[in-house]
Amino acid sequence: MFSQFRQHTLPTWPFFHLLRQAQLADFPDILFSEIRFSLADFDPSLFAACGIPPPAHLSKAVKKRQAEYLASRYLAQQVMSHYGIGHFLLQNSRDRAPIWPLGIAASLSHTHHCAVLLSTDTDQLVGVDIEQLIAAEVAAGLQETLLVAAESQRLARSGLSFTQAITVAFSLKESLYKALYPHSQQFIGFHDAMVIEVDAVNGTACLQLTKNIGAAFPAGRQFNGYFQLRREEVITLVID
Repeated sequence: MFSQFRQHTLPTWPFFHLLRQAQLADFPDILFSEIRFSLADFDPSLFAACGIPPPAHLSKAVKKRQAEYLASRYLAQQVMSHYGIGHFLLQNSRDRAPIWPLGIAASLSHTHHCAVLLSTDTDQLVGVDIEQLIAAEVAAGLQETLLVAAESQRLARSGLSFTQAITVAFSLKESLYKALYPHSQQFIGFHDAMVIEVDAVNGTACLQLTKNIGAAFPAGRQFNGYFQLRREEVITLVID
């Protein structure tokens, strides 16, 4: 899915562990970036050290939320510098959607120890999501909410384990929502798109809308999805 990763130098603070980037093998104009961080090593003083103002609404938030905010904003800052945009501070609109610079399409996701960002300066649609592998008992309770029967049967034949299949499907639909929302400003429910193909060997999938999502995305429209399984997490992309 990715070409060779390039690792970048980080400040010497123990909070940040790794910053690396790679072009997508099939989409050289799209950049995947990730940063790994240690919640245990977070300190509020890092906001000033990174040149990122701490938001007022997080002043009393738990350390986990502050750490995730800092890591994701620091990553966005580094990625935008790749496009010649200096001192970028990612803000959110009233609906909490990220506000990217004009001419940049991007998508951001994070867990408690990793933030990922997919970006391009083309007119492609991009969505990214990262999820911790969903526990078996949670996956069992989520299945009917997430999937229709045909999807469950398809994923059961995919070669993925049950927990992998549920996590991949959940994450793919999150990535699709993130790719479409900047253009539709419309919520997408889990049953508004179906996973109609999944290739566990090559890490590819196809999703199809089951209803119109605004005027630009009619029912039946298909989107390519990609996924990578790591030890305890799943990364998915949707690109169109």
